[in-house]
Amino acid sequence: MNEINLVIDSKKVKAFEGQTILEAARNAGIKIPTLCAFEHLKPYGSCRLCIVEIEGKKGFSASCTTLAQDGMVVCTQSEKINKIRRNILELYLSEHNFDCTTCPNNLRCELQEAASLVGIRDVRFNTKTHIKSYKDSSNPYFEFDSSKCIMCARCVRACDEIQGNFALTILSRGYDSYIKPGINDFINSECVSCGACVKACPTGALIEKNVVQNGSGYNFTKTTCGFCGVGCHVIVESKANTIVNIVGDDKGPNEGHLCVKGRFAWEFVNSSERIKKPLIREKITDDFKETTLEEALDFVAWKFKNIKEKYSKYALAALASSRCTNEEVFLVQKLARCAFENNNIDNCARVCHMPTGFALGLAFGTGAGTADIESLKKAECIMVVGSNTTHAHPVVGSLIRQLAISGKKLIVIDPRGIDLAKQPHIKALHLQPYPGTNVALLNSIAHVIVKENLYDKDFIENKCDIDSFKLWLDFILSDEYNPTNVSKIAGVDSHLIEKAAREFATSKKATIVYGLGVTEHTFGSSGVFCLTNLAMLCGFIGKEGCGVSPLRGQNNVQGASDMGAFPNVFTFYRHISDEQTRKTFESVWKKILDTNVGFTIPQMFKAAIDGRLKGMYIVGEDVFQTDPNTYHIKEALSSLEFLVVQELFLSPTTQFAHVVLPGSSYLEKNGTFTNWERRVSKVNKVIEPLSGIDEYKIITELSKKLGYPMDYNSEEEIFNEIALLSPQFSTLTYEKLQNYGSLLWPVDSKNQTGTRILHTDEFLNKKGKFFITNYVANQLPNDTYPFILTTGRNLFHYNSSNQTRKTKNVAFYDADYLEINEKDAIKLNISNNDLVEVKSESAKITLKAKVTDKIKPGVLFTTFHFTDPKTNALLSQNTDWATDTPEYKFMLVNIKKADKETYEINQTKNPGILEQYIKIFKFFEKYPQETRTQLIVNHIKKNWDTDKINTLKTIEPIDYQLKQVIERV
Repeated sequence: MNEINLVIDSKKVKAFEGQTILEAARNAGIKIPTLCAFEHLKPYGSCRLCIVEIEGKKGFSASCTTLAQDGMVVCTQSEKINKIRRNILELYLSEHNFDCTTCPNNLRCELQEAASLVGIRDVRFNTKTHIKSYKDSSNPYFEFDSSKCIMCARCVRACDEIQGNFALTILSRGYDSYIKPGINDFINSECVSCGACVKACPTGALIEKNVVQNGSGYNFTKTTCGFCGVGCHVIVESKANTIVNIVGDDKGPNEGHLCVKGRFAWEFVNSSERIKKPLIREKITDDFKETTLEEALDFVAWKFKNIKEKYSKYALAALASSRCTNEEVFLVQKLARCAFENNNIDNCARVCHMPTGFALGLAFGTGAGTADIESLKKAECIMVVGSNTTHAHPVVGSLIRQLAISGKKLIVIDPRGIDLAKQPHIKALHLQPYPGTNVALLNSIAHVIVKENLYDKDFIENKCDIDSFKLWLDFILSDEYNPTNVSKIAGVDSHLIEKAAREFATSKKATIVYGLGVTEHTFGSSGVFCLTNLAMLCGFIGKEGCGVSPLRGQNNVQGASDMGAFPNVFTFYRHISDEQTRKTFESVWKKILDTNVGFTIPQMFKAAIDGRLKGMYIVGEDVFQTDPNTYHIKEALSSLEFLVVQELFLSPTTQFAHVVLPGSSYLEKNGTFTNWERRVSKVNKVIEPLSGIDEYKIITELSKKLGYPMDYNSEEEIFNEIALLSPQFSTLTYEKLQNYGSLLWPVDSKNQTGTRILHTDEFLNKKGKFFITNYVANQLPNDTYPFILTTGRNLFHYNSSNQTRKTKNVAFYDADYLEINEKDAIKLNISNNDLVEVKSESAKITLKAKVTDKIKPGVLFTTFHFTDPKTNALLSQNTDWATDTPEYKFMLVNIKKADKETYEINQTKNPGILEQYIKIFKFFEKYPQETRTQLIVNHIKKNWDTDKINTLKTIEPIDYQLKQVIERV
């Protein structure tokens, strides 16, 4: 933008073309009173309070709607201006119930402030014809008092222009006009309780109930939200170690916007169910008893040492949490490697976005998203794949919705008619495939782009590995992937496939946003490779407005992955077999490190059942609730000799624990989170931990008692060690994060203030690699199991909802429901809220029905937020061919109307080594034989633990290919 110069109140001011006078004045620290203007809303010009005089122009201009121009001379204060402003304010106040001293918004009210600025001492008018008496307290988090409303319409505009929900409207006209959530009250309207309207309200007509009840706070702490992976910056208002309110930080990447969870669902922090002291017992059939932290850690250390001595060091494992900070996750993986002395360490990225790290790492050189949220705004076309964005990542979903409303092209690929596909204000191209057919559909889109010569040859020749492209090109041109054939597989009309291909490829700038609907499949890594292929094919990498962006499920999935909480890599995905990297860690940690690949989460459970794993330390993960196939998880946890769980609440997993250590919420700790963009943001302690100790100190104290001392005086010291060991953080410090607010890694000598867009000059692996993405069909529905069940999230809950179920969010969504298509419901005589039995090979549960047109006939959908019933009990033990990520998005089931609740879990066959090998073979099947053999061998060596490799070697080869693989591994 071009810079311009103007004068405001005799002060020389610099501004940019396109800025209003009001914006220029505010940036220069010049106060102009206003009521209808709000930072993140379009200019409105209704209150006229912000009038100014412009030299050479007659009359008065509204500064909020008048653009600043070069050479302009502006006066914001004069007797004429102030007289008009006083008249305007008197009219407002005559329509306002201004009992300021008893108003909960006292001293925070913009009307009150404006009256003070212009010197209102008396109100001459006494009409009050506009004041309505109605009050809406239906929403559990905020209330609306129409007597305090000044009809500035900021709430209506915030709902429209920020959230994009259009839930509020102005009814009637003139003096009779008033604000209303449609024809209903708030709780029964289209409102999603994001709080944008409340934040925008200048008077307190809309106000948080907690502020009404408890008054204002006096401490304001900037920190980062601890729910989904968007990484919203927040400002927390508190007093006396008590949280009063949370609002979005206007300077954060979320630009002040939040969802219902980040804005209001923080009540769990002070829940009476919080674990505040360690709990201990000898046997899981005993009752827990409270104890001191010292006694608990002594007991834990003694038991873990005994297990190491009795069995081996490989009989212990640790599981880190994506809800924890980078610093805490780093300590957990360090404890596993230095105190347990093995690589049996994993984190919950394994069950969600592990295919992202794997595929992006091989294709581009690093397992992370390629561009930031500002880049997303500049895309001409946005392709959303397998992501119910407005529910799972609401702030990004709202942004995409606004971009689509503004005219950006939007392609949605999802088995459900999600909001982004169905909202009337959006014209989206919706491709609705059957679950499990992502790979075929994405291959078909690429097929059309190549066939119609729409791809970027220059980009491929200059930035991509040509040999891999040629192999892929021969594969993708196969008739197998023409839209007519794929239409029969995916259930998507061929003309929609062709249209999506053309819309995407012919855009000047396009970006891909995807979620767990891509990764949580048997061939989830293949799905991510499809997306990397598409992005490179069209040259949509390394440029503004382009990229591949994985929306991470939890607040620090990216960070937990970056921190090396995996069984085969150190920080930032450097393999444990790399001698130089390992020597660096050994030098800093003063410890010889094990070189054997450790257990993934599914392998931990299998090893527990087999008797090879005896003790586990689980930090902040509720595996019994969230991991698939409940029978298998129960058997595994019950088989452990000793289990330690560190948690906020007594989660379902803690029923199998011998010791439960108290955890801390994101509002009780310091540290950093890393979001989906690679944005590293500070987490700042708002209140002291309810347990009385910082959570990182529990980990370091345990390590010390296990014989490996970790001595840190602060979270900053831990971060400095991470930076010392990680090139991507080499010049990143807490001071920099404090100064800049947040930075995107890599932050190093070449990128001192971070890196917004990756792969600009070249890919991090030098040349981007194409991968053949062979489509392998799932088992088809049959007479026994004629339906496909897929699962996902709801806006009002977070993952297993151990936190959000402790809040008033249950008023919006109080149970998991089974979505069923209208045609299927009619056939089975099922109506809304009928009890339905859902049966798979693994389990039988009952859910209440929700009849809908969002899904196709033959497809069912449910969430997994509630402990009763356990939705994930229905799922199999199938995992992604490359990463062991479970297949949450596809399960064959049968359903029938039920007259009583049922819950049964069954033992099912665990996929054997041969089956796991066959999945790998099927991915590489279309490669030339010698190349295929070497790729399979390389994959097994890098990703399988020693036990798995040894078991593979004992198998009688079924063909020459397997014989070659066995000989080479």
